[in-house]
Amino acid sequence: MLLKIGSQGQQVKDWQNFLNTQGLNAGAADGIFGSGTAAATKGFQSAQGLSADGMAGNNTIAAARALGFQFTANTFPPVGNINAVVDISHFQSNVDFAKVKADGLLGVIHKATQGASYTDPEYASKRVATGQEGLLWGAYHFGTAQDVSTQVSHFLQVAAADANTLLVLDWEENAIASQGTMTLPQAVEFVERVKDAVGRYPVLYGGSLIKQSLGSGNNVLSQCPLWLAQYSSNPSLPSGWSKYTMWQYTDGVRGPEPHSVNGIGNCDRDVFAGTASELKAFWKSGL
Repeated sequence: MLLKIGSQGQQVKDWQNFLNTQGLNAGAADGIFGSGTAAATKGFQSAQGLSADGMAGNNTIAAARALGFQFTANTFPPVGNINAVVDISHFQSNVDFAKVKADGLLGVIHKATQGASYTDPEYASKRVATGQEGLLWGAYHFGTAQDVSTQVSHFLQVAAADANTLLVLDWEENAIASQGTMTLPQAVEFVERVKDAVGRYPVLYGGSLIKQSLGSGNNVLSQCPLWLAQYSSNPSLPSGWSKYTMWQYTDGVRGPEPHSVNGIGNCDRDVFAGTASELKAFWKSGL
């Protein structure tokens, strides 16, 4: 157990409420572990003779439990989130989008391109199929170390985005040596070129690579809505964001349940930090 700056969810809210009952000002119990919660945690740790690092780890939680603290039962999705988005590629074939919609899904994000020249062979056909069911449609590009201008042109041509298409840069480690892993300057260039072309920043997807690369943050990338990939019940944020917009909580095997979607099977699933109407508005604006 480790609650720290960037953590979100019911457990953080429980911890904030506890700190406030101890006379330590954690601020509003909003379920987002920020600087105020960290400062209140340090105050609690100092009062208990613990190392005051501002993070609620096992020793800190144990000291709080001795004073009667308890976590409420875990809830999923987190309060204020809806579990309504799925992301897929050609690896998920023979998808029944009528069943996907009936299972409560609202949006589908599909791989469009990778690097300078690869196109997902099922992007176009699945776009038609989702449109017939009235599902929201998104396109993602898997970034590489290849020429950024070429990648952006390739992505936008294949994605063929309209005003209702969510555009995403997938920035993560790439095991294909001939393509390489996109660097931080390349990621910045990519999102800026997309914004210049379509008038808005794309969503930025990723997990460990973003956290390792950003350090104290990046004033360009932090303008992109964050789609966090972390298969745990207590995700932590990279520097530059106070909350995620979407959270890929499972890859179909790891992470909280549910892992599957009717009509697809086990797959990547994603929660959105808002209501269904807010999801639809976000999808169209990208903001």
